Amino acid sequence: MHTEVEDLQAVVAHSGAHKVFGVSVSALIALQAARATPAIRQVAAYEPALLMHTSGRYTSWVGRFEEEMAHGQVADALITCMHGFDLAPPAMSLPSSGGPSQRSRRASDRPDGDPALPCRRMRRAEREQQREPGHRRNRIRLRDAR
Repeated sequence: MHTEVEDLQAVVAHSGAHKVFGVSVSALIALQAARATPAIRQVAAYEPALLMHTSGRYTSWVGRFEEEMAHGQVADALITCMHGFDLAPPAMSLPSSGGPSQRSRRASDRPDGDPALPCRRMRRAEREQQREPGHRRNRIRLRDAR
């Protein structure tokens, strides 16, 4: 966060701004910068990303995330992060078909015990959903066919 605060301080110094707005993590950056930057007189912090839950539920996945990023597994790290913050869409919680993937074998690593789906399985679930009669794409095709 130190780098981000320095970046914000540089923007404030260059622009002459006295008011700062931040959402989620950027709200924390704005608050931290305001503590160290007298030029910032007002901060609007919308939903700062504060983790008040002390059981580790929302932080126990961070080690896995960092390991995946270090190995260049950006998609896996994104999925780990989405599951860690309970932001994963329902399609990513579908049961797997066929043999276990590396992710499903490591399901015990997840704070909620729910394995993340690899991207190809998520795309397959989306395609299957699109084949349903009431899906938006099918309605467009029917309308175009008339």
